[in-house]
Amino acid sequence: MMDDDEDGDTIIADDLSIDGNENSTNNEITSAEAAERRYAKQRYRSWMSMLIISTFVCSVLIASVKFFAPGRFYSEEDTTTTYDIFGSGDNGMGDSANQRRLEDALDYLVTKEISDVITLLPNNTMSPQYMAAIWISSIDQHRINIPKADGTSSKDEYPFLQRYSLAVLFLSTGGMSWIYRLNFLSGTHECAWFTVFRSDDLPPDQGYAMGAWCDKNPGTLTERDQDDNLWESAIVTDIHLLPNNNAVGKLPSELRHLRYLKTLRIYEQAFIVGEIPSGYGDLRNLQILDLE
Repeated sequence: MMDDDEDGDTIIADDLSIDGNENSTNNEITSAEAAERRYAKQRYRSWMSMLIISTFVCSVLIASVKFFAPGRFYSEEDTTTTYDIFGSGDNGMGDSANQRRLEDALDYLVTKEISDVITLLPNNTMSPQYMAAIWISSIDQHRINIPKADGTSSKDEYPFLQRYSLAVLFLSTGGMSWIYRLNFLSGTHECAWFTVFRSDDLPPDQGYAMGAWCDKNPGTLTERDQDDNLWESAIVTDIHLLPNNNAVGKLPSELRHLRYLKTLRIYEQAFIVGEIPSGYGDLRNLQILDLE
């Protein structure tokens, strides 16, 4: 019996020893899991804190933009009217006269290589160049003289080139979808193709001009017979397109013909793509070029 009891005690002791080891192992596992859970909770709290802070900062920034932006840079120009150059009537000269004017304009543009001939073919009537030719010959209320391809009307060439090139700029950059049209393709002289934007940083009678203007501005003349000489001698020297004005497209090579241009600023235009036309390097009077 003693042997049996001793054996029994031994077995029980061994069993207790095994149970103790298992409990120790379980305790170690439990401690490791608890530590990992605590670490995970700490990381979660840290992430949540960062998320809350980031959300708050973004909210403040958005609120600041909404509060301050509208009052800092604004214009009274109407932006609610959709503009369609082909829906604005004609120049009042009649279909046959306008057809001759269009033929003369295309003949001059092709012969003098003002634009790439491909853009002026009859099967490419939706190109900015062809649309500009239609507008300047048949729709434009100014009814500018169309120069002859043989060079016999040289005094009409630069006024035509200036107006045509700016029309191509407007159409090449999706001008009919601009938020502010800046008076482009209006019946006024192209020196008045700009809009003045007011700013809280300036006195009420001052502002920033955006568009195209001249050293000698003829104002808002609309009748050719008011002052022919003023119309013909007014030269565009500055182009500054309004940033973030929904411009879409690419810069046209035709701007190379504006040989008296001093300033060209077309920046912060996310949807104007493509390379800078090499012809811009021929603008000898250009002092400021900003196309970022």
